[in-house]
Amino acid sequence: PIHQAALQGHVEVVKILLEAGAQVDPHKDDYDDETTSPLWRAADQGHLEVAELLIQKGADVNLPSFRLEAFPIHTAAANGHAEVVRLLLKNGADVDARDYYMDWTPLMHAACGNHIGIINLL
Repeated sequence: PIHQAALQGHVEVVKILLEAGAQVDPHKDDYDDETTSPLWRAADQGHLEVAELLIQKGADVNLPSFRLEAFPIHTAAANGHAEVVRLLLKNGADVDARDYYMDWTPLMHAACGNHIGIINLL
């Protein structure tokens, strides 16, 4: 449920789920090719408040999605979510991380999407 709430940007639902014991990084140590983290899903959709909450609760900003072979900063940069990129950087996201599929950095993803503001951030 926390993954879907993060994907949809439902910050209050994410908060309730965390208070009820949901893990901020479910399956962190046993990721398979079908999983993404709640933070990855929030970053992908540009849900800044959800991303802030998850990071505040200890989400790993450098935890990749093995299914999609990228980190939260890659998907935020690719989709033009500048404020999420800024948040991830402020909290230690690896600006030089390369995705596992194309070997691209977040900057390359931002450039491909013509996201000038993010290019300037990175």
